[in-house]
This record gives sequence, structure tokens and C-alpha cells, in this order.
Amino acid sequence: MLLLEALNSALQTLIEQEMQNKLEQKIYIQFASPNKQFQSKVEKPTVNIFLYDIRENLELRSHKSVTVRDYTRTEFAPLQMSPIHVSFSYILTAWTPSENTTVIDTTIDKILSLLLNILLFYPELPEKYLDESIKATRPLPKMQILHQTYLQSVGEFWHALEGQPKPFIHCTITTPIYPDLSYGQLVTNVMSDITFKAESL
Repeated sequence: MLLLEALNSALQTLIEQEMQNKLEQKIYIQFASPNKQFQSKVEKPTVNIFLYDIRENLELRSHKSVTVRDYTRTEFAPLQMSPIHVSFSYILTAWTPSENTTVIDTTIDKILSLLLNILLFYPELPEKYLDESIKATRPLPKMQILHQTYLQSVGEFWHALEGQPKPFIHCTITTPIYPDLSYGQLVTNVMSDITFKAESL
């Protein structure tokens, strides 16, 4: 499972499982742009999860030297370096079918309150919800809630989506990524081979 797919799956499972234990009705989870088209298709209480930003967490950047592991002389040696900590930022909103009518529904407030309690309770994604590919990585993905967004303007964000402004929960998941430097090693060997052949002509 790819990294982003695994993170989305873990976040979805966390919310689904924890909400199911607290609410009598089922809450649906959807990854989509929270625009007018999405609103018109809401038929049941839903939490919308929208990934809007991916960036390196520079505060966690390390300048440790690259470590080279030589296993054989006939194969490319796997290279390892300090991980790059990447932050994935989401906007979470609650939706109900009554938003398309004049009926006042307090379900949205209940969903947001419960969602906030769940996310604040876990400083990191629980290991039981993680894919095996992420479980092997340390540290586990950290979650940060209610911090300042990376949006230049919240109003412009909703205007761009042609949607009505809604209260939302801002959630950032930060996880280490270990770059595969074998690609760089491959390029180096190819360039060396080209140079050798050129000198032989």
C-alpha cells in the first residue's frame, strides 16, 4: 500500500471505529472536495476529509551524513539517510442531508464535537489502524489538531470551491519518509559507463 493511501486509510478507520463506538447512527467518511457538487450528493451524515497541502516539516529536518551499507560488490548498495518528515494537512467537515433544506439539524455539531474529542485523544495514529508498511517505520505518524492552517485565506478557500463557509477541524499528520537513494546510485553508474565508453573511442 502506498504511503498516502495508507495514511488516508488509517485516518478513515480511526474515525469510523471511534465514532461507531460513540454514536448510534452510522457516520460515513468520504475523501472529496467539499464543494457544491459534494453537498448536493450528501444523503447521510458524512465526514468529509479533504487533503489540501503536502510539505516537508522543516523543524524536524536533520543534517546527518548519509550512511552507506555494502552488502555485496556485485549489486547496488542500499543507501540510507535521515528521514524527511512530511506533513499532510487535511480539512475535516461534517455534512447532513438537511443542509439542502430549511430544516435545522444539530447533528453536525454532534459530529464535530465527537470528531474533535477523538482526534485530540490520539497524539499519533494508533498502531492498530496502520498498514504494515507504516508500522515498521519509527516514529509513528504524529497528529496535530487545531493549529493554524496553511491557507492564505479561509474565505478565499471556500470561494474557490464555490461553497458556503463551514466550521472545520484542521488536522496535520506528519510521518517520516526514508528516501530511496538507490536511484541516484543507478544514475551515477550509468553516467560512469557512458564516460568510460566515450574515452575508449
